[in-house]
Amino acid sequence: MSENPNTLDVDTVLADMQNAVKGRLVADAWYAGMDIFTPDDMDESGKLQVVADIQQRVNQSLSAVSKGVCIIVSAPVLTSFACDAPDLYASDVSLLVRIIESPLVNRGATGTRKTASAIGIHSLRALWHFVYLGCTLIPRRAGLVPSEIKAGALIWDIVYGTKLDLASLETQPQESP
Repeated sequence: MSENPNTLDVDTVLADMQNAVKGRLVADAWYAGMDIFTPDDMDESGKLQVVADIQQRVNQSLSAVSKGVCIIVSAPVLTSFACDAPDLYASDVSLLVRIIESPLVNRGATGTRKTASAIGIHSLRALWHFVYLGCTLIPRRAGLVPSEIKAGALIWDIVYGTKLDLASLETQPQESP
């Protein structure tokens, strides 16, 4: 992550944007007790998690000894580029916020009793036109999606979109020796 949160480090902008969205949700007391993480979070030793660790973390969040709900903020995906631009211009950057709920646990005695759809609507409101270094996140779609994660789990996805304009290595001024 960039040392100064007000400056753009073009090489880490996607991870920084992901962490800024996660930070916005974590800072909201409404989400108290919910696990909010990114696939890029590190373990206690400082190593990036592997896919099996992420699945284990989701399973722990949905288990009967937990709240029965978690939120995953995925890394942004760049899909549409302006080929004639002098810099790297991505006109379609998507960021997924996924809410996973085990209704049997979450709506029981140990759960938050906040449904996946209620968490989804609150997340839409919390991130409405969220701006990260000039990149405004606009919701593109939100709602329940089919689940293959765990039997009985509900998944509510919110897909945000933005644009990103980064200097290419060829157009940046070169430092002299």
